[in-house]
Amino acid sequence: MTCRIIGLVRWLVVSSVFSVRSLDTLRKRSTRDERKCIEPWFSDLIQAFPNIVSQHDNTRPNKTVIYGAWAWFAICSGHVCTPYFTLSTLLLRIPPHAIAKTEPVLLVQPCAYMFCVKRDIVQREGYATLTDLAALIRSADQVVVMMAAADVNVLNMVVPPLSAAKLRAALPNLIEEKLLCDVADCVVTSAPNVEGSRSVAVVQRAWLALVVKVLRELGAQHISVSPEQLCLVQQEGRVSAAVSAYEHGSALAMRLSVHEGLGIVQDTPEDILHALRSLVSASAISLYVPSVSLLQYQTLLAQDPRIKVSADNSSRWHVPATALDLTAGMGAQHQAKLNWQPWRWSLALAAALLLVNTLALNIDWLRMNREAATLRASMKQIYLTVYPKESVILDPLLQMRQKIAAAQHDAGVAAPDDFISLAAEFGQVWTDVMAASKTNAAIAGIEYRERSLWIHLKSAIPSAAMRSALAERKLTLDIASDSELTWQIGSAK
Repeated sequence: MTCRIIGLVRWLVVSSVFSVRSLDTLRKRSTRDERKCIEPWFSDLIQAFPNIVSQHDNTRPNKTVIYGAWAWFAICSGHVCTPYFTLSTLLLRIPPHAIAKTEPVLLVQPCAYMFCVKRDIVQREGYATLTDLAALIRSADQVVVMMAAADVNVLNMVVPPLSAAKLRAALPNLIEEKLLCDVADCVVTSAPNVEGSRSVAVVQRAWLALVVKVLRELGAQHISVSPEQLCLVQQEGRVSAAVSAYEHGSALAMRLSVHEGLGIVQDTPEDILHALRSLVSASAISLYVPSVSLLQYQTLLAQDPRIKVSADNSSRWHVPATALDLTAGMGAQHQAKLNWQPWRWSLALAAALLLVNTLALNIDWLRMNREAATLRASMKQIYLTVYPKESVILDPLLQMRQKIAAAQHDAGVAAPDDFISLAAEFGQVWTDVMAASKTNAAIAGIEYRERSLWIHLKSAIPSAAMRSALAERKLTLDIASDSELTWQIGSAK
């Protein structure tokens, strides 16, 4: 019964570890339709559990055990499985450095946000401060920061083919002449090579480090930072632009092409529109503004058909497909640390599994040790019963065999490994094998040592038939390692 309980606990712990980690992996890849494929797997597993218990101890399973296991897997499939099939992403549009210059100001500035599931289903969106979004930041599996376009310089450059390490070293030198600030104070990252050119993003290191630090303090685990201008949805033949309004100014982000964009900060909507017309003089423009400012911008643009203004919402933004993550250039100290939180139950269950196995091994060892002690005591008692005058007993079994062999020898009974027994049996086998094979082999000499018969042959002969015939008479044949003409014949009894 003890072994049955231990085996059941082992099986449940292993199943739990598998369930938690496999479901944690599935939640990053599966959809709602895939979830329907997982649920029958739990049902089949629950139905198969009674057979597993029966095979464990070859007895009829206890109904209590079966119902307990069924409840166990119902918990696993219901409470563990349900929250593990969604991967959430929080997209944040951070105010520009010119408006939120310090950490306290950054925390109280309104940020546009979108809380998405599977990256394409928007559950929540709106404007809120980072302090108010702390709960969402902690719960999101990934936080994608759209760094203000005014803070990120995006360049499309032709870069020679270089390895990753050489490219990191060469990029600051390639863009230094295009910057007004010291390149040593900036983070420089590049996207993969597309048709011979790369998108290169440059941002001030101190400002990027401050944004990442604030989000880490609010509970974000996996952070990626992308240029805001490259997150705008691009329209064929039109320039996309978006306005973010703040208490002390407005920020404008523009996407000029697939790999180019820029941004500025102005004080009033009139200044924003003047800068927009100056930077984009000919192309048609799709301008997205906050809903509260839509009427104001429509009034200002009533006489300008080139600019189409509409309300800003989640459909205007997306996470760029290009791997242009600004945090990649910040160094290892700012990279995401391994989050042990999702592994806590798996590690606890693995520790429980190790504890159960260690306990089971020790219990088995103690049981076998007691059985061995009982057998040794029983053999010693039997030996003392037969030979009560013996005072030194080191190995009762060996000493009993030696006593029996000595008694048989004194009574004239030959032992299986005596010279006479071995020689008689070997002689009979030799005669039969030589007659059957019609071989004229000769023996040069015979020795008896180490309770074995040593046969020295004059010439080599096949040993397979001889070995088979000797085995039928409980004898063994071994060929000496130094010579094929020397056989060792011993007793197999």
